[in-house]
Amino acid sequence: MKVGGVLCCLVVAVSAHKSYDGYKVLRTGTLDQDKADLLRDVQSDTYLDFWKEPAPGRSADIMTSSDEMESVMTWLSSNGITFHTMVEDVEMLIQEAKPAPKAAKSEGERYAMEWS
Repeated sequence: MKVGGVLCCLVVAVSAHKSYDGYKVLRTGTLDQDKADLLRDVQSDTYLDFWKEPAPGRSADIMTSSDEMESVMTWLSSNGITFHTMVEDVEMLIQEAKPAPKAAKSEGERYAMEWS
C-alpha cells in the first residue's frame, strides 16, 4: 500500500507539466522467470513507464498512452503475458489526488491577512 501512495505522489509531482489524458495502467498476471526477463528487456529498450518492476512470482504495472495501448496489449498477448486494466484513467487519478484549493477567508475571520 505504501508503494501505491508513493507512486501516486510521484505521478502527481511529475504531472505538473504534462497531461495524462488517455493514459492507462495495465497490470500483468503473475510472472514466471522468462516473462519477467522479457519485460525487463522491454523496460530497458523502450520508453514504457513501469510503475511496478517485473519480477518472478509478482505482477508488473505498465503505464501506456492511448497511442501505445493497442501495440502494448498485442505484444503482451503474443508473448503469453496476461493482463488487465488497473487504472482506467491516469489523468482522473491525478486530478482526484490533488488537494482541493483552499477557499479565501472572508473579512473578519481570524488570522486573515491583507497586505496593502
